[in-house]
Amino acid sequence: GAKVSRLRLHDAIVDFRTVPEADVYLNRYSPSARWRQRAAADSCAMACLQHLELSGARVISGTSALRLEQSKVAQHAACVQAGFRCPYLVACPRHLASQAVLLWAPKGTNLIVKPDCGGSGRDVQRAVAGTHRDIYGPDTLFVAQEFIESADGTLTRMEFVKGQLLYALKVRIDPGSYDNCPSDACVGGNCPLKRDDAKFAIDTEFPATREDHAAISNAQTLAVMCGLDILAVEMIKDTMGRWWVVDCNCVNTNYNNAAEQKASVSGVRAVADMVIHGKGPLETGE
Repeated sequence: GAKVSRLRLHDAIVDFRTVPEADVYLNRYSPSARWRQRAAADSCAMACLQHLELSGARVISGTSALRLEQSKVAQHAACVQAGFRCPYLVACPRHLASQAVLLWAPKGTNLIVKPDCGGSGRDVQRAVAGTHRDIYGPDTLFVAQEFIESADGTLTRMEFVKGQLLYALKVRIDPGSYDNCPSDACVGGNCPLKRDDAKFAIDTEFPATREDHAAISNAQTLAVMCGLDILAVEMIKDTMGRWWVVDCNCVNTNYNNAAEQKASVSGVRAVADMVIHGKGPLETGE
């Protein structure tokens, strides 16, 4: 069997004179590490990936994926280029976000305001255009975008490995919560929000409509265009039956074990097949 070891990117000393020891490197770095008392983690991760790629190592979710993961503005631009319908967006430093909310959109428009690089719903806030709202959080780049109302109170998260759709996860939207991570560490007894496994279920009927198939095609375009080996796209369907992309994960995604067991699928197995065989789930007969 393959020998697996872990490299902690925020602790790495990157020596560009050395030759990588492993055959394959799987990047699982999350930019939200910067909010967990690791301010240099993003730069360290990028330096490490640049060294590995420069040395000719095979890197899954490399520098192109990490650059996209580090910025919601970059994700928005890429998703629009890929053909997705996305909420309009404004970007500004956090200390100007209140002014943007007051002046940017038609008065009364419901907005979501969040850091350009966030994670797990951190510092995500609701606001109403044309009103004063103090925006809290670090003085970094923030974005404000129109809030999309879900027709049925859920969002759909498409999971891709090597450009192939694994499944669509339907996620219950809990009022007042912006953390929809399906990780097993974020549900059940480990979850400070007291979420439960019922929040997540694989939609066995997806894709069913032309809109569904178009969304899959757009996601595959995004994966090829931006070099994304692993991709999750979060979408909300409005009352007119239109999909809106509200977020995406471009480097590392989490899978909900309970939902996968009920549907007899495994995202981790698909990723493992890609790492070991260099092929996507359909190419390996999964």
